[in-house]
Amino acid sequence: METMSVKVRSIREDAIGIRVFELAAADSHALPAAAPGDHIDVHITEDLVRQYSICNPGCDTHYVIGIKRVEPSRGGSEAMHQVVREGDVLRIGRPRSNFRLNDDGRPKLLIAGGIGITPILSMATALAARNAPFRLHYFAQSPEHAAFRRQLARSELAPHARLRLRLAGGALERAVSLLTESRQADEEIYLCGPAPFMALVQQSALDHGWPAAAIRTEYFAAAPAAPAASAPFTLRLQRSGLSTEVASHETILAALRRLGLPVRTSCEQGICGTCEARVLSGTPEHRDSYLSEEESRSGRKICVCVSRSKGRELVLDL
Repeated sequence: METMSVKVRSIREDAIGIRVFELAAADSHALPAAAPGDHIDVHITEDLVRQYSICNPGCDTHYVIGIKRVEPSRGGSEAMHQVVREGDVLRIGRPRSNFRLNDDGRPKLLIAGGIGITPILSMATALAARNAPFRLHYFAQSPEHAAFRRQLARSELAPHARLRLRLAGGALERAVSLLTESRQADEEIYLCGPAPFMALVQQSALDHGWPAAAIRTEYFAAAPAAPAASAPFTLRLQRSGLSTEVASHETILAALRRLGLPVRTSCEQGICGTCEARVLSGTPEHRDSYLSEEESRSGRKICVCVSRSKGRELVLDL
């Protein structure tokens, strides 16, 4: 995958546990302009790659990303907070998206929870720039936990944005229900945040009659998964001619590595699509948050880092 060098131009503490990084081109070349909802792969070390949303769409001089330090960290957020410094040079991938904003004139309801504001902010910025109809609701633990809150309050986003604070339990459920109980004509929801929050919003919208196709989501961590164990199965690899048994508690990725087959991966949580493979035979048991509903139903693709087989045999184009 093509990468580019960027220099860490600035780092600032923007909210509790959240740092904002400005990444500028490390040479004289312009950066590819990012579209609303795009993210980049950041190669923090040779073996550590993580995905972060670009918050400033359309810019070709620098990218703005917001990163929350999570506990326990799988290494990415901790390294970005503790190791990366201003002036460092990093390798990044070209902007890409699993969460592209439809530019169709239909009104948008943008809903963010916590650090989920990062892709939502890019969408709101783009919509405000072209005077498109939208409303933005940002749920956070407190003002001090809300990233980019000053930008939301002082910019052209202010008339459209509402910060929802200190809501939990029944209060959160009531607020979400009130938000989703009415839908403007053909309005779409764009949603990002913690998985339980996203599940609450999605269910509330469906209960109020929103069509599933009008609810678009982006996960920063794996969605609630199916039970870890399932029946073992035979994995056959068409191009390499290899086969192996995948145990009940083993991932396809682990089996591939056991066979010595190189597989490109990144998140290893089923959210980035880097490890996507083509299914030639068998029925995948999808446990990812990357493939669309249509792609999952087709059974022709699988994310090998988390997904398994429903049947006794699975044949991949590897």
